[in-house]
Amino acid sequence: MTTYLGDVETYQTPDRGRGVTCTSDTKKGTTLLKEECIACVLCSNVRGSYCDHCLLPGYDQLMRCSGCKFARYCNKKCQKNAWIDHKEECKGLKRVAPNIPTDTVRLLARIMHKNRRTPKPVPSIDDKNFPLTIDQLQGDVEKMVEQRREDMGAIFFVLEKFLGGDLLGYTTADILRLFVVVEINGFHLFDHELKNIGYALYQRASMVNHHCEPNCLVVFEGSVLEVRTLQDLKKGDELLITYIETLATTERRRDMLMEQFRFHCMCRKCEDPYSDQVLRCILCPKCSCNGHLKNVSDGTARCSLCGLERSTTDALWEKFTAAEEKAETLLASANEHRSEEKWRDMLLCAEKCLELPYLHPSHFAMLRARNVAMDAHIELQNWQEALTYGEDNLEAYRHQYQFNHPSVGVQLMRVGKLYNYLGKVSEALQMFKQAMDIIGVTHATEHPLRQALSELLISCQMELRGSIMSSITGSDIT
Repeated sequence: MTTYLGDVETYQTPDRGRGVTCTSDTKKGTTLLKEECIACVLCSNVRGSYCDHCLLPGYDQLMRCSGCKFARYCNKKCQKNAWIDHKEECKGLKRVAPNIPTDTVRLLARIMHKNRRTPKPVPSIDDKNFPLTIDQLQGDVEKMVEQRREDMGAIFFVLEKFLGGDLLGYTTADILRLFVVVEINGFHLFDHELKNIGYALYQRASMVNHHCEPNCLVVFEGSVLEVRTLQDLKKGDELLITYIETLATTERRRDMLMEQFRFHCMCRKCEDPYSDQVLRCILCPKCSCNGHLKNVSDGTARCSLCGLERSTTDALWEKFTAAEEKAETLLASANEHRSEEKWRDMLLCAEKCLELPYLHPSHFAMLRARNVAMDAHIELQNWQEALTYGEDNLEAYRHQYQFNHPSVGVQLMRVGKLYNYLGKVSEALQMFKQAMDIIGVTHATEHPLRQALSELLISCQMELRGSIMSSITGSDIT
């Protein structure tokens, strides 16, 4: 397993178990950890669009495994390299067909097969105190709530059938603990546009702790993970990444972290009582004002623009909560339509969400709805409409995400592409330059996303030079 470790080591934090710290001053944009996964699986909902081995998009060019008819690969090389992990999986898929095991079951089976064929390393930790065996990853079964125990029972039943009754030497307790290890330490894999495409387990990266305002980020190239710095770090600073999408309210972030990772986040952002005032804000009821109401004292909220005051016990708040619930329902429906590639239905849900009263344009549900609408218009090749929604969200992204966040860089890149499709090369170039200011920090020079952005930059620059030269030549002739 290829691993690169920079100037880092593990240590025991005062209140959050083990963590990873810098052993020297480190500049932003530095790769401090690079690691191949223990095992990974491609999400079933994107099957057919990405290679099951390299995880790169394949569109209509993927070859299907002749055995299980389930896995798909870029080429013969990917299929051959995948066989060591897919060999037993292929048998299992044929065994349970036409049923398809969940992504979690397939990942558990891959880890179990890999553990059987790979001897445990001695010693069990490296020279920087990183664990070398899965046994040392956090997996406290007692912390799992009763609902998850029921899930584990269902997963055990499916896993046993998938493995043909051969549990590979694992006891029920072993499988239970492995499930918890994967639940708590697993990483969602993202493609270059930050779309969730897979699920994986990593040995060393699992040691890095969470923060809702991280100083590092995780970047993927296929199944290879990198931890890179978002800002300059001092010797002794702890490396912190985010385990979840941070464009959410404190309540939602804490719920997601508790549900999957079993901890209550106490970071500075979560403890700030005012951190949600923009993400979850009420549109001022004055028809001529586009301000939002924010708490200014106990029981009183005031508009940020016109100064209108309302009591926080006003019926307006009940209507606001009802609108939020309706927005969640519409966005959930939009995601279902996305999985079924029903782009017009997906767009309709987003538009209905954007028409809801009481929700300010900067409300997180409105941001999500504009993203959904943008994606739907792109699929329908409505470039101008997609651009409008993309531009509307840019300022909100800059405000809500911290500087150098890859989501801002990717959004700038997407908006730049839309300008380019519409023949607005100068505007596209400006977007690509701004995107490079961020992607140049978050992604290494050789990363495909950064290379693609560089090519777009160069293409726009060459096209503009050509236009200028043509203009000069035309003037000379005249």
